[in-house]
Amino acid sequence: MSEPIVTPSQLTRTPLRTTRVNGHRGQSSTAPENTLPAFLDAAALGADGIEFDVHLTADGHVVAHHDQTLRRTTDVARVFPSRAGDPISSFTAAEIARLDAGAWKGDLWAGTPLPFVADVVKAFRDRPHRMSIELKATSANPLVFAMALRAAVGARENVTFMSFRRPLIDAVRQAIPGARIGLVSVRRPRTVDLESYDEFHLDATFLTQRVVDQIHDRGKTVTAWTVDSPAQAARLAAMGVDAITTNRVETIRRALA
Repeated sequence: MSEPIVTPSQLTRTPLRTTRVNGHRGQSSTAPENTLPAFLDAAALGADGIEFDVHLTADGHVVAHHDQTLRRTTDVARVFPSRAGDPISSFTAAEIARLDAGAWKGDLWAGTPLPFVADVVKAFRDRPHRMSIELKATSANPLVFAMALRAAVGARENVTFMSFRRPLIDAVRQAIPGARIGLVSVRRPRTVDLESYDEFHLDATFLTQRVVDQIHDRGKTVTAWTVDSPAQAARLAAMGVDAITTNRVETIRRALA
């Protein structure tokens, strides 16, 4: 039986890179952000990876949450009325475990807790999904934060530690030799950044072909955030971005298919 003939036009349409899809705080368009249901929903809908934010608690645990305070997505104002505006870093892990992080999204999610990184790692123990963990600004010593993350993540592979704050990701490199490090930014990476970091998680609105090519020329990867438009996702994939972070995993997965 003869081999099928591949024409030159078919070759030119063959993508050189496969663009991965990351769930932004999980499948956060339909589930409460930065919770296990959101992460698991993202995986079920076809995400290649999950992206989530982390803070260090007062007693050295690492919890998944975006904001500096707990007010927006938990019932902290009910449970700790005098501390609703206090930073996460002032709460212990036991105090955070008392909070409901799902009811704000709907009755279906009532009672959902904020997960600690160790919980996320355990839930994805038998899953290959890439984890992109963003370290949020903190008053804690960066190395203390990095060491707590090392303990929480353990031997988990396929993890990127990233941040807007260079001292935080530099501390991760010190605490976890060989860790994959990513810079999050709303600006074009500097030359020194291109030499220093492994991944660049960049605001999709300013990405150009030139920026993507500059990053690839250094052998590094570029992830665009936060993209919920199928047309924008298709445009970025055509540029060759390595990954797209989205609140709507199923929509963007379908657009890239």
